[in-house]
Amino acid sequence: MHVIVLSDHTGDMVQQLGGQRAAKDRADAAAHALALSLRQERKDLLDREIRQALTRFRPLALLVALGSRLTMALKSPPPPPAAAAVNDQEQIWTSGHNGELLVRNQLAAQLGDDWTMLTGYENRQGEIDQILIGPKGVFAIEIKYVNGVIHAEGDRWWLDKLDRYGNLVAQGRVIADGRRRGPSLQLNEAADQLEKFLVGRVAIDRIYRAVIFSHPRAVIARIERRTVDFISAGDNLQAASLLACAGPAGIDAATASSIVALVKRDHDFHAAHKRKPQARSSLHRS
Repeated sequence: MHVIVLSDHTGDMVQQLGGQRAAKDRADAAAHALALSLRQERKDLLDREIRQALTRFRPLALLVALGSRLTMALKSPPPPPAAAAVNDQEQIWTSGHNGELLVRNQLAAQLGDDWTMLTGYENRQGEIDQILIGPKGVFAIEIKYVNGVIHAEGDRWWLDKLDRYGNLVAQGRVIADGRRRGPSLQLNEAADQLEKFLVGRVAIDRIYRAVIFSHPRAVIARIERRTVDFISAGDNLQAASLLACAGPAGIDAATASSIVALVKRDHDFHAAHKRKPQARSSLHRS
């Protein structure tokens, strides 16, 4: 399976947050080194004052310097700073990034070179984590890395969260993005727009949609009125099961290559449009 990275927002966020944590560690280390240096300078100064007081027979100055030097000796030096902890935000982004890599690696191990995966596609309606293109058709994949028992009614999703021992720790937690869209709606809105762009330009009827919960302890409990073609949970994703949701027609290698090029073109258009909102183009329609 060939992989084309269009964008890597989760990876970029992991790198950015990790860089912020590393910068804090460096700043803390520099502040600690400065504190130790100032402490040493103060110690050296008091030692000189003690020697001068002894040499010049100045008992009062000697007592003052000895008192200050004793106070310093009794006071512990500043401890080295602890490494900055990974905060919740970084943990969430890291988990999401790892979940996407897990799905990518699992599919790569099961699919041949006649398949291509594009990651990080984006249009006006949002992002599609992974788009799989090959002999069976085009598959848009939304990936969530959450631990728990998952329920859905239509486009409303929630989970009962479990701890590492399988104990219930939270019930009815909503699964949604920043725009309050459940995974299926989040996927379908972006996939619908991409589908409109592709259909008519290449010989396909539709894009198949899959929501995958890649956490090893994720479990599907109840799905009613599903609005996507495929739903999976756990870390044992079977490519054959995903592809089975497609129709019998399939596409040939030339069509698959054209779709890859069109998806890249569409992504690049929207990426440029996002950077320059005032730009308009009559050569591209989505």
